[in-house]
Amino acid sequence: GRWGEGPSWAVEVSGDIVCCGGGANVIVADISDPARPLIRKRVLTKSTVRGLAIQGNYCYVANDLGGFMVIDIGTPSEAKIVAEMPFAGEDQWDVKVAGNYAYLAGDMLHIIDISDPSNPQKTGSFDIPGTGCIDGDLEGNLYYYAGVSKGMGIINVSDPAAPVAAGSYDGQGWIMGVEAQPQRCLIFS
Repeated sequence: GRWGEGPSWAVEVSGDIVCCGGGANVIVADISDPARPLIRKRVLTKSTVRGLAIQGNYCYVANDLGGFMVIDIGTPSEAKIVAEMPFAGEDQWDVKVAGNYAYLAGDMLHIIDISDPSNPQKTGSFDIPGTGCIDGDLEGNLYYYAGVSKGMGIINVSDPAAPVAAGSYDGQGWIMGVEAQPQRCLIFS
């Protein structure tokens, strides 16, 4: 879809709060009354918002050329960026969060320790072959990614400091999305 701010690539919901990308903005809205959603705050980021994940009071952002950002949404009307991690020259398309880690994917998969959301620390990285990752998903210790022109890949992330390739599928045509489930992964092309 499209908002006045620009294209909307990502939407995440947690309880009565929804965060969505609108160009370079993360729009934080209250949906406690679904008939009358209220925008509580627009948080301007450095680049196009490509991916979002919410955990607790924080929204984690894959910010295209702007890198990785953490937004405190604990008080939606006062939402603000509390941490930024640039990744010079890399596109960031997707972010997933599990436990104390964020999995930021684009040209590479970066595993980021978010145990202190205001001070994230890069733990490990994995070079995604080809044109990088446009979508990813976690199932247990496996990170599945849509490698666009290079099919689907699987990365074992059981050791966040040393992720390793665990498998791949070349597919036919471009793979644009993945959905991991126990014992299988659905791909969308």
